[in-house]
Amino acid sequence: MGSIKQEYPGGAARRQKAATSHGREGGGRGSIEFTLASYLLVYTHRDIVMTGRDDYQTVSGGCGEILRGGLGKNGGHCEQNVTHRPVPPPTSTSLATPEEMHKEQQHLLEVVTAFLEYSKFAGIELERRWVHLGRLPEHFASLLPPQSLAPALREHRKAIVDNQAFLNAVVRGIHEIVPAEGILDQAQKQLARQATLAPRQILTSPANMTKIYATLHSCMREWSEEGAGERAACFDVILDALAEFLPVDDSNRGRQRVLVPGAGLGRLPLEVVGRGYACQGNEFSYFMLLTSNFLLNHGESAKSLRLFPFAEQSCNLVRLGDNVRPVLVPDVSPAEMLRERDVEEEPTEEERSANVKARGGRKREAPRGRGPEMKLEVGWEEGEDQDEGGGYEEQECHDAAHVPRKCLTPDFSMTAGEFLEVYGEQRGCWDALVTCFFLDTAPVVFEYMETIHRLLRPGGIWINFGPLLYHWKGGGPMGVGEEEDERFRRSVELSWEEIRHAMTGQEGEGGGAFRFDMKKEEFRGPVTYAADPTSMMRTVYDCVFFVAAKKGGEGERGDAEGLAPQAPVQDNVKSALNIKSR
Repeated sequence: MGSIKQEYPGGAARRQKAATSHGREGGGRGSIEFTLASYLLVYTHRDIVMTGRDDYQTVSGGCGEILRGGLGKNGGHCEQNVTHRPVPPPTSTSLATPEEMHKEQQHLLEVVTAFLEYSKFAGIELERRWVHLGRLPEHFASLLPPQSLAPALREHRKAIVDNQAFLNAVVRGIHEIVPAEGILDQAQKQLARQATLAPRQILTSPANMTKIYATLHSCMREWSEEGAGERAACFDVILDALAEFLPVDDSNRGRQRVLVPGAGLGRLPLEVVGRGYACQGNEFSYFMLLTSNFLLNHGESAKSLRLFPFAEQSCNLVRLGDNVRPVLVPDVSPAEMLRERDVEEEPTEEERSANVKARGGRKREAPRGRGPEMKLEVGWEEGEDQDEGGGYEEQECHDAAHVPRKCLTPDFSMTAGEFLEVYGEQRGCWDALVTCFFLDTAPVVFEYMETIHRLLRPGGIWINFGPLLYHWKGGGPMGVGEEEDERFRRSVELSWEEIRHAMTGQEGEGGGAFRFDMKKEEFRGPVTYAADPTSMMRTVYDCVFFVAAKKGGEGERGDAEGLAPQAPVQDNVKSALNIKSR
């Protein structure tokens, strides 16, 4: 099947210590290449046996084989007239120091450990709940329905075991996207040693285990039928806006380039490709990247995998067992979504006969149960011919009569790393940029706005959908969280009015430095994010949805120089707070 190429530009290593807010993961991280081995996790905790089974069966291949390394060498610069070339390679900025490499390796070890420790963490919590239930006086316990005791315990244990099997399968593919020699083996040995010395001690932090839970929730949101409502509320709105402001026809199919930062598990960029665009998703979280690799490249059969995404929930349940109801993923086959979109006309009978004769009467064996082999590349290597034919790549395919013909395959790729670093050197490369529940992940939203403006070609469109939760705000007074990530110390929380003014305000009013023309602006809600539809409690958002077009040409304002100077702003703030300068 096709291969979804993942690029891993580096950058300053960060350890993703941001807390998760309502299931939306914050924080960021660079990356480096490592190689990992396979593993099998078995956990036994008293009478609760959690076995990370090695029998999570999937059809091998899926959408194909993820890239294991190597970046385009053309840097990040693009020309203005780029609509007839594939999506550009990301900026490659390696982890320069041994300290950065060590931090990145330690972060990856923490992530792998969290995947491996899920069943232990969940098993201890399950034991706590049932121990407390067992302490009920007999006259209270007798009031419970029979199915709330032993049968419910068995169902919950089974859900945890199945989730661990899924997570095992996810991590086994780590070598496909991040070369990390020995990390997986190191994590396994570390956990085995810990089980011997302190069986009840958990190595994974609660924050990282919360990210495992959030990843399982995202599987439901992006890749199950149960998540269709949430996807329709935001993905469909974005896709409709793309079709309206960047329409696709036979002359430009696959040639208009769309960038989706904060791509999560890859469903939105895949949907964009399905609408006839070339698309690249960008994601920084190893939790999301490992899982998206597994679902995109190995989830070939629709509804072939079973998850229990809300197994950790014990509150706000309407019915017994709501937290251990299964969902099937993926709801659609990524491989099917990536099959060729356009083909040339069917060969004539004369052409068929000529082909058969040329092969001496032998029929060519066509692949069974899958489409044409696809190699989806990002950019090109130095010295290679640059494809002027658009975001589709010609290959030899076969029809039902085993006759070769040309078909066109979609241009789809994923990059790993922090948005500002991965695309730090590109300019005017993209026809559209989509941000979905992403804008508020910036510590300083102006940095995202500046980068988005620079990445878009003149006239390119920016489509946004999401709230303003601001992940780096922290949970307390100044100083809280500083030891975890410096971005907590920089967080600036702006209202939509302030953001809009910076995008579109008049020059004389001090705004509009980024020179966007607001084409559409609405508030959409209530919208949930990876919410349990059966729960008695759900967080809802009123989201700002806008479509803005980049004004002017390359010489127009749209960078940091266009903003007001820093010193007067600081003086005004100090004056307002009655703080004397030192």
